[in-house]
Amino acid sequence: MICYLQGLFATKINDLMPLKRVLKTALQTQDLNLINEKIVAFIKHQFLEPEKIADFLSSDVSFHRGALRQPASMSDRKFLQGILIAYDLYALVALQEGQALSKTIGYFELEELKMFINNKFVAFCPPKELISFLFQYRKIKSFKDRTYFLKQNIRDLALLFTAHSRSKLIYNYLLLEQGINKALPFNLQPFLKKNFNPELFQFYLPYLLCQDNLSFSNPYEFIFFYLKQRLVLWKLLDPHKI
Repeated sequence: MICYLQGLFATKINDLMPLKRVLKTALQTQDLNLINEKIVAFIKHQFLEPEKIADFLSSDVSFHRGALRQPASMSDRKFLQGILIAYDLYALVALQEGQALSKTIGYFELEELKMFINNKFVAFCPPKELISFLFQYRKIKSFKDRTYFLKQNIRDLALLFTAHSRSKLIYNYLLLEQGINKALPFNLQPFLKKNFNPELFQFYLPYLLCQDNLSFSNPYEFIFFYLKQRLVLWKLLDPHKI
């Protein structure tokens, strides 16, 4: 299954190449604010019509979710869920708090998450970790404590679910994603000094960490960073809805 996904996603990687080329040139400035300006300008030039953005996003999200949800072993399915776990947890929390969502970009469909919230386990079987998360979350009354609990679970479940890959690169990425800079590679340190923007650093991290023609040691690493880079593209195209 994992090798099949690697081959399937390799056929779609051309969608990311124009963005990678712009990013490679912009990275020479080592200024995240300038990098972001160049990339946002490029995105606006590529997708001038809102209808094109909406159509591309709808079909692209559906394609990738469908690919990820094909039959797989339990450990591989957990790995794939772990890549998108933050989006599923944020969606669960939003639904639990009564917020209206029009779509999600996580592993699970919006309607499935709504059924989960309403204790209906008909259409799909959520991981026991999500059941435990929601049960514990509902018991917390303080907003501050709920926020901390959410962030803690995003980190812990992402590390737990993706551990099957046995990848130090993925492990270090997840630490950096949560602001734990002890795993920061030497080549990224200049980005912390020049007009440092922590939000932009974490946003572009999937590209920053793989900027030096990095070769992946196994299919798990390829799939992980392919999807993380894909998520950056989706959020650039529609930052208010993704």
